[in-house]
Amino acid sequence: ISLARFVTDNNSFQYTSSTGEPVSGFDPGHISLSSLEIMIDSAYNRGSDISAVIGSLAFEERSGIKVEDLRGRLAMDSTGISIDGLKRQTARSNIQIDARAGSGITGMLPETPVSLKLGSSIHTDDIFIFYNAQQNVRATLADQYLSVNADTEGTVGELDINSLMVELPRRILFNADGVLRSVTSPDKINGNIRFDGTFRDIGFIKLMIPDTTTRNRIGFPSNMSMQGRAAIDGKVYSPELALLADSGRIDLKGRIDLGAETYDASMKANDFPLYKFLPSDSLGYATLSLYAEGHSFDPRKDGASADISLTVERFDYRSYPHTGLSLDALLADHKVTGTLASTSQAARFDFDLTGIISQQEYTGRLAGRIDTLDLQQMHLSATPLAAGIVLDVNASLRSDSTFSVDAALDSVRIAYGEQRQFIRSATIEADANRGQVW
Repeated sequence: ISLARFVTDNNSFQYTSSTGEPVSGFDPGHISLSSLEIMIDSAYNRGSDISAVIGSLAFEERSGIKVEDLRGRLAMDSTGISIDGLKRQTARSNIQIDARAGSGITGMLPETPVSLKLGSSIHTDDIFIFYNAQQNVRATLADQYLSVNADTEGTVGELDINSLMVELPRRILFNADGVLRSVTSPDKINGNIRFDGTFRDIGFIKLMIPDTTTRNRIGFPSNMSMQGRAAIDGKVYSPELALLADSGRIDLKGRIDLGAETYDASMKANDFPLYKFLPSDSLGYATLSLYAEGHSFDPRKDGASADISLTVERFDYRSYPHTGLSLDALLADHKVTGTLASTSQAARFDFDLTGIISQQEYTGRLAGRIDTLDLQQMHLSATPLAAGIVLDVNASLRSDSTFSVDAALDSVRIAYGEQRQFIRSATIEADANRGQVW
């Protein structure tokens, strides 16, 4: 069957697959086209061979989508499927697609050749037809364009991502490239992806968060950038990321093996402005390093192990710079050992940590001394209030939901204004079982 030319003008089309009234915006269950104009320059069908050249396609959908011109060539034969020069244009948006896939695409055969070239510039008015954004989001992003461009080629078994770019001018620019292999076999998939991005004035993102409490707590710096890579080899993932915010920086690097249940990760932060992300939580800058490695995602299991080391050079809270804070912890053979210390002027302490983690119980002991704990200097008290203490706390949580804690306090020193109190020793004990405390 061959068709030299087909033209239809001023038609309508309706499709309904669900009950109820259509929702606002685009509703795939209620599609209604009007002013439908179709011009096909040529069409051919013989058995499984199909080809068509769309000279023009225009319509207006109930939601407000108005396609002024869609054209291109579609073909399917024994060699595969192709879309050549497919262009979709609305009053202010345009999309162009060139795609090819070999005949093995229906069975997702690894050797099947595939390629895709995508270029698009989409006006935010067209995006809001599909995404029902709040009015303040619409106002912030009014009369702007989102560009998405992609260039990929290769086979189903080995796909080269030559380039992927997403841009919202003056706000977001994201780029990625890499290669993925064995994408149809989740246990064997492997490859590398590289990415980078810049983000400016993206406060509009929090306007999209439905939870009011969360939306009011978070924030974003006016200038951020990131770069990194992610490698995958079956069940092994190895990400690296550098995030820069204003003058601060965080570097993350890790490796996780979901099959063997092993992991290691490191993080370094230098003058990172936490307050820009949580402006209502009395935070400031942070300079710290964290390293963790271990085996088993369940610390109660036999053979589980973990090694954690945290060093805080500076951590601002309520405008006080805490310095010299460190935590080291080790888990092996169900036993936990470690230390917790601080050399900050307003908070000087040194503790030893011990405990047991098993299927039957959690136990822990914190033993050491607080030389100085000055709440006024840390801006936690409006009046002079400081303390020092020798402390030994033991706690346990058993599988039958019973909980117990006992604390031995020695050489307790409390300074409140001009008053001084000294308590030679004291003991506190508590037990709990299913909501009862005694």
